[in-house]
Amino acid sequence: MSMEEFMKYNFDITWVMTQFLPGCTQNSSHRQRNNYGLIYYPEGGYVFHIAGGQTLRTTKNSILFLPKGISYDIEALEKQDCYSITFNLISSPYFEPFVMTVRRSQFFLDTFKEAEKAFRLSQSGYVMGCKAKLCSIISAMQQEYSLGYLSGDNYSVILPAIERIHQSYTQNTPSVSELALLCNVSPEYFRMLFKKKYGTSPVKYINALRLTHAKELLSSGLYSVTEVSTLSGFSALPYFCREFKKKYGISPSVLSGSIGEDE
Repeated sequence: MSMEEFMKYNFDITWVMTQFLPGCTQNSSHRQRNNYGLIYYPEGGYVFHIAGGQTLRTTKNSILFLPKGISYDIEALEKQDCYSITFNLISSPYFEPFVMTVRRSQFFLDTFKEAEKAFRLSQSGYVMGCKAKLCSIISAMQQEYSLGYLSGDNYSVILPAIERIHQSYTQNTPSVSELALLCNVSPEYFRMLFKKKYGTSPVKYINALRLTHAKELLSSGLYSVTEVSTLSGFSALPYFCREFKKKYGISPSVLSGSIGEDE
C-alpha cells in the first residue's frame, strides 16, 4: 500500500518498543525487518537504500517509515541522533517505505522523547502509554498529510483555511469569503486553488467531513439521528438526512437502529 493509504489506515497495534539511537557514522545492512518502524530525525543525516532500488534520504525534521519484512542498507552521511518506535499489528499490511518532513517538529520530537522515556522507565501502564504516544504520532502525521503534505506550490497558500475547516467543521465554519481572507487571497482564487487541490468545492468538502463524522457517531449507537445531525454541524435535520442518504445509500435511522426517526 502507498503512503496515501498509510495516511488513511486504522492501525491495530499489538506491540511497541521505543529507543533513542545515538548518532553513528558506520554504514549498516538490515535484512527482512521483523516489525514496522517510525524513526524521527531532528537533523537528518542518513540515506536508506531499499532492496529493489528505492532510495530514501532523511532530512531535518523528517519521519522515516519502514515496513515489516523490508531489507535495506543505511548510509551514514552525518553523525545525527534519532528516536525510533517499532511496532507490530494484528494484521500485517505492507506499506511502501517513505520519508515525511513534518511541520510540527516540536510536537513530534517531544512525543517521541516521551514514548522513549516511558518505555525506558517501564513503570506501571507504560505499554499502554507507549501505544498512546504512537497513536498520537500516527494521528498527527495523518492530519498533516490531509492538510497539505507535499504542497510545495501555490496550494500551501490555502493551508490556513484547511486548518480552520478541520478545527470548526462541526460548528460555525467560516464562509468562503472569510476562509479566503485567512489566506489573503480573493474568494475566486481561493475556490480555484481549492478545487484544483481537492477536486471539489469548499462547501462540498466541509459537507463530506460532516457526513463522515456523522456516520462514526451513528455507528457508535450512542446518539439519536437528531443529536448526530446537530453534533456534526448540520443546522437542519431534513437536509442532513437527505445528504446522508445521497452519500451512503441508506437513511441515518437505519444505521443508528432507530427506524422512522428521520422519516
